[in-house]
Amino acid sequence: MATTAAVWYVFNHVLFKFLERRGATRAATVQEQFDTKIFGMPTIVVREFRVSPEDISQLTGAGTGVRAGRRHAYAVEKLRDWYSIQENVPGAVAIAIAQRGNVAYSRRLLDRNAALWLSLLVAWSAMSVTISVVNGFSLATFLLVAAIPVLPPLVDAWDEFRKVRAAGREREALANEMQDAILANSTTPIQPEQLVAWQSQLFALRRDAPLVPDWLYQLLRNRNEAEMSEAAQAIGISVQQDIGEG
Repeated sequence: MATTAAVWYVFNHVLFKFLERRGATRAATVQEQFDTKIFGMPTIVVREFRVSPEDISQLTGAGTGVRAGRRHAYAVEKLRDWYSIQENVPGAVAIAIAQRGNVAYSRRLLDRNAALWLSLLVAWSAMSVTISVVNGFSLATFLLVAAIPVLPPLVDAWDEFRKVRAAGREREALANEMQDAILANSTTPIQPEQLVAWQSQLFALRRDAPLVPDWLYQLLRNRNEAEMSEAAQAIGISVQQDIGEG
């Protein structure tokens, strides 16, 4: 068991982390291209990966089997109305509200993912202690049989929890900054360069953020999207009222 844990630890840090970061970078680049297209922004910087027409054709073109299944998966994502674009507000404000909504959405998802990792850590530790007590293990036996073999994956789980929590805090800080700027737009209008700077920050956060399990994303998606839409509408109404008072 100790050998298996050690092998997993090495493969996780040498291979799996590399593959995870490469996939996250590609995904962040795709989403940035989507955002800049929707928001009418210029290309901020040439990324190491860009979606080519051939990539789009591969994902959406004719095909059977795995390709058809993948195409169906993309179709059911329903990207139409992905952002809650507010009308009757200045264009820069509408973009800022959409950007903030994306950040807030990710923060809430990461917070729940952090809670999941913390629960896993607590359950794992409690199970190890319970097994040791039930079987009457001595301290030395507990360390050799229960503690040391699971220590590498346990350290990985703790590290993942810390990363997820830190990523959530970074998003919370950025969302608060955006909200303050949106609400102060009547006196200090949001400038185009602010939107571009926030978009660059969004890319960095998406690229470096810990990944969230697909099943957790799907489980929370409808509720998170509803909350994001309601919050965007509330902020849009506040901006409209400020414009009316002005």
